[in-house]
Amino acid sequence: MTKIFVMGAVGKMCIEATRDLVKTSDFDKFLLADIDEQKLKELEKELNDKRVHTLRIDASDEDRVADAIKGYDFVMNGLAYDRAEPTLKAILRCKIPAADLDSGLWEYSEDFEKAGVLYANGVGMTPGVTDIMARYGVDRCEKVEEIYVYWASFRPIAISPGLVLTSFGEIDPEEKKRAYYENGKCHPQPPLKESRTVEFEPPYGKLDVYYVPHSETFTLSKLVPGVKRVKTMGTWPPADMEVLKQLVDFGVFEQKTIKHKGQNFNT
Repeated sequence: MTKIFVMGAVGKMCIEATRDLVKTSDFDKFLLADIDEQKLKELEKELNDKRVHTLRIDASDEDRVADAIKGYDFVMNGLAYDRAEPTLKAILRCKIPAADLDSGLWEYSEDFEKAGVLYANGVGMTPGVTDIMARYGVDRCEKVEEIYVYWASFRPIAISPGLVLTSFGEIDPEEKKRAYYENGKCHPQPPLKESRTVEFEPPYGKLDVYYVPHSETFTLSKLVPGVKRVKTMGTWPPADMEVLKQLVDFGVFEQKTIKHKGQNFNT
């Protein structure tokens, strides 16, 4: 009997992965875990599959998570990166193979490697599908010197707290992972300054893409022999991009100290 544990199963992004997982895979048991018990019940009813079970859980409690995932063959972590770490630590403690929709906790890669535990992070659209597409192309070329990853996402940027956090992380001026790779070095870039016009398939057409702090730049530059340049650039709907540009220009990320009633407060 094979069992999979899905953490954050009914989150705005993970719920689609959960649906797909249940419909297309052959696990004998799916335990869908989330703090939102009502949504869990709704999804269980929708899926109407006797293999599906649910669990209400607070993912901030590492010990509770570790107890819950024991005995499972695989864990899928669908939490946003500001909430994913306790589950990640529990997975490592229990030495269970796992996949993670998020790609923000790279510092644990060596720990998983030392423990001999499979951990695949960044398995969403970008990174994720884009890495698979790049690998597919590389395998059909005699030699690859340059890789360009361009994406356009036309989902709303604020349909959940995790996506708001992600959107702001993309444009944070202090983010050093917003970079391109060239001749053995990564070159950090400011947010929303340099763009390139790319023609996507209809109905999207020509759109300006910008440097983003996605992991393809770092993974592909390491995994593709002989590659000299890797760039990852993306965009959301043009109206959303204009709002984000205005936020950056307005200085919402600037750190300032304000004095009030004799006390200093950092903004």
